[in-house]
Amino acid sequence: MIKHLIGPAIPNARPGLDPIPQWREALRTATAETQVKLLVDIAFWSQQHPESAEARTVLGDAYIRVRQPYAAEQAFRSALGIEASSARAREGLGLALSQIGRHAEAGQQFAIAHKIDPANAEILVHWGLALLALGFLKPAHKRFKMALERNENNTLAWLNLGVVDLQRDSPTTALTYIKKAQEIQPALGIAHYYAAMSYRALDQLQEATTAAEQAIETDPGQLDPLLLLADIQLDAGWLEPATTTLSSAIRFFPAAPEVHMRRSRLYKMRGQLSDALGILATAHQLGGSEATIQLAMSEIQLLLQDWASGWDHYEARKQIRPSPVRTFPFPEWDGGDPSSHTVLVHAEQGLSNTMLFAQCLPELIQIARHVVLEVPTELAELMQRSFPTSTVVGRHPRWDTSTTWMDDFRPRITRQIPIGSLPRFFRVCPEDFVSKPPAYLKADPSRVDFWRGRLSNNKHPSVGIAWMGGMPQTGKHYCSIAQSLLAQHLQHLPIQWVSLQHGQAASDQGAAPLASSWRPQAWPQALESFDELAALTCALDYVVAVCGTQAHLCGALGIPALVLAPAAPAWPYGFHDQTTVWHPSLSVLRQKTLHEWGPVLDTVSSALATLFQPGGHP
Repeated sequence: MIKHLIGPAIPNARPGLDPIPQWREALRTATAETQVKLLVDIAFWSQQHPESAEARTVLGDAYIRVRQPYAAEQAFRSALGIEASSARAREGLGLALSQIGRHAEAGQQFAIAHKIDPANAEILVHWGLALLALGFLKPAHKRFKMALERNENNTLAWLNLGVVDLQRDSPTTALTYIKKAQEIQPALGIAHYYAAMSYRALDQLQEATTAAEQAIETDPGQLDPLLLLADIQLDAGWLEPATTTLSSAIRFFPAAPEVHMRRSRLYKMRGQLSDALGILATAHQLGGSEATIQLAMSEIQLLLQDWASGWDHYEARKQIRPSPVRTFPFPEWDGGDPSSHTVLVHAEQGLSNTMLFAQCLPELIQIARHVVLEVPTELAELMQRSFPTSTVVGRHPRWDTSTTWMDDFRPRITRQIPIGSLPRFFRVCPEDFVSKPPAYLKADPSRVDFWRGRLSNNKHPSVGIAWMGGMPQTGKHYCSIAQSLLAQHLQHLPIQWVSLQHGQAASDQGAAPLASSWRPQAWPQALESFDELAALTCALDYVVAVCGTQAHLCGALGIPALVLAPAAPAWPYGFHDQTTVWHPSLSVLRQKTLHEWGPVLDTVSSALATLFQPGGHP
């Protein structure tokens, strides 16, 4: 109880008049200051009417409004002691337990409340939210659907159906539900927020920006919409708008470590790496997530080629949630003598990093009893050929998480390590890079010969090109180059251009309008199979690629290539050199200003014109 708030009188309570209905309604729309005043009056009334379950229930409601869940729990339990069949008190107790974080207990109370009042849509929504907090997506989805059967205009039921589908990685369906909530309640700021999240997941950043700005305008003073807007702007590489957004965030939330995390990312993208590290130190002092901060530090340290510190901090990716690193029923290899162990090396992230870190595999294979390599299915054939003394298992690392195949594996697996942890033992100083062979992946020689035969029918040199790299939240929007811009700068060269763009960009390449008839030759069978893509890559005279999977493939194969790096590159490409320590066959051409590809493409044009003299090959 809050005795220090209880006043001597109830200003709005006249003799013989029950004020509870008015208070219940007032609590729905009261400001923070008014809520506290109401709480004083309600608490006094409740003391004067100890036999009233309704008085205790509305007192619990008031405590919920001012976010005092422990006091609310006491009030609702007191109400249930008077009237155990009160659905409203049961629901309120569930809300109090939810605020405390005891979601399983909250769900039990909502279930009882639903039995008492099965027609109440609000109880079902709150029950669904408790299940959602526990990660039970399917049961939560069912409760929200049940709520809509009772009230098809329940805004929060529609909205939270969208939240469930966002967590299911179904942003298109999520957006449909969220838009329905917005139709019912256009001024609901949280709906704009989740719409922005959906658009971001769909890689529609302009729409995501608009929705995030609407969330800020509709519900000012909230941190999350500002952080989301900054994330969207940083995803797109819009550094000036991101600066403005973060300036506003730091003004209103100077002690929020999440704001400083975004500021550090902004400074890193500007190339101000020392400042970015200093800002991360501030975030740490303010209580930011240790693992998240260390992971951000590692990316900056690796950019600076501070390998020892960078790899140590890179281990923090195992602690973030959700982590890209899966768990296995074996101890992790710690760098000790593996000669008596069968070591499972498992992929953990995308194709690019798997190929990059695979550079360390020959050294582990040489000293371990045996190495089992679990990689994405697309890479399995290429990896098995490249590391023939190991056992390669192709699986989908996200969806196919079963480990039962390991039970009968011989020689028995006794150690495991995520592939991203190998450099911590094998790439800790500059000498570890320069002393290694430039090529460690091997394409199928017969398929290389096949593609050379196909390419020999053209009198011009064959140059492969990949123009899209990264994922939506890892630089895709400022790593990639529009096809029309490529045409503008490269169409005049006497070159047979060959598409190496795999994935969705490959299927979309015919949809983009080009400035002329320039269009790279594309062979779908090569773009659909990664092993075939490697063979085609080896058959070409040269390759031009943005930072991404194709650049890593060229480097791992030892194939010469021009890599076009944005002004804010990922850490494997470094910040200044004309090459990368990982792949000596790659030459890096760097932007001076983010999004300005014209000067880089002019350099590509000049370099290729020099490399390929008219009428011949290099």
